[in-house]
Amino acid sequence: TLNEQEKIIAELKVSLAKQIDNQELIFQTQKALEEGNYTIAKEFLKERSKDSISNAASTFFELGRIEELELNYEKAFEYFEIAVKITPDNGLYLHHAGTIAFNLGFFKTAFEYHQKSVINITKVFGNNSKEIAFAYNGIAGVLMEREEFQLAIEYFQKSLAIILKLDVLDPINLAKNLNNLGLAYQHAKEVNKAITQYHKALETLEKGGKKKSVVAAIVYNNIGMSYNSINENMIAHFNFEKALEIFIALFPNDHPKMGNIYNNIGVIYFDLGDLNKSQDCYYKALAIDRKFFGDEHPNIATDYHNLALSYFKESNYSKAFDCFKSALNIRKKFFPNNHTLVLQSKQGLADAKAAII
Repeated sequence: TLNEQEKIIAELKVSLAKQIDNQELIFQTQKALEEGNYTIAKEFLKERSKDSISNAASTFFELGRIEELELNYEKAFEYFEIAVKITPDNGLYLHHAGTIAFNLGFFKTAFEYHQKSVINITKVFGNNSKEIAFAYNGIAGVLMEREEFQLAIEYFQKSLAIILKLDVLDPINLAKNLNNLGLAYQHAKEVNKAITQYHKALETLEKGGKKKSVVAAIVYNNIGMSYNSINENMIAHFNFEKALEIFIALFPNDHPKMGNIYNNIGVIYFDLGDLNKSQDCYYKALAIDRKFFGDEHPNIATDYHNLALSYFKESNYSKAFDCFKSALNIRKKFFPNNHTLVLQSKQGLADAKAAII
């Protein structure tokens, strides 16, 4: 959203201001050389080299933030990785590299970055800072993809406890934490607990004047998923449409999260038996996901899997087979063979093959 973008831009300006060469240090070095104090001159140069290395890392990090603002995740990840290679003990750089790796579906890499981030952020900021709360969120997100839901809940709870203790409560950050905890409960099949957290998140955003933010749209989408999981299709559909309405207003040219929402609306139409509308939604999701993630990403696999289910239901088994196969080929690259998503695609492929025969 505009406010979030302005915040990132302000942070970038502050960081850039710190990169201005230390003219005093250069002057002192030149003076030491003129006076023949070579040892002192070398010390000054060594000190300045530290600034140069730090500035180089900071420059690549800031380039990554700008690419992230423009939703160019692959390019952002490249820059964040360079920043990490230059200064491998910077917890902030590690966290951002882990977050973008997660968005791109590189879950193993994301987990490694987030683990290192927790260690380094703890050293610098301690155990009760907003920075460590963000780091815990990063680890919990990867644990969710690994289907370690109870452990993810513990990390999200730790993060939320820290955020609630801070002197100044940021409604966006608090809502993100409440939403993430709700999502973990949802995946752990504790739907009522999930819905409770989501509504707390919406209340927080309402009080903070952020009810039309990206975070609000994500919360509405997750509420929809929770109600859909207990077959409350109309309530689910209402919340999905609310989420989509906010995203379209904020991002007329699409946003990476919109593919997920179109998929969810497609599932509603699928459950209602309107296969044509479900397929229209799935193809919209596929187009958006390809735009932001390329041809191989877990989201793309979800698009193909849902299309396969829809084609199977209308007895178009050849198309279903092709879509299940595409989904499986992608999922095997991102998840272990015993992962639920891989097993779902394998079963779907087997069912489509049997139906063709």
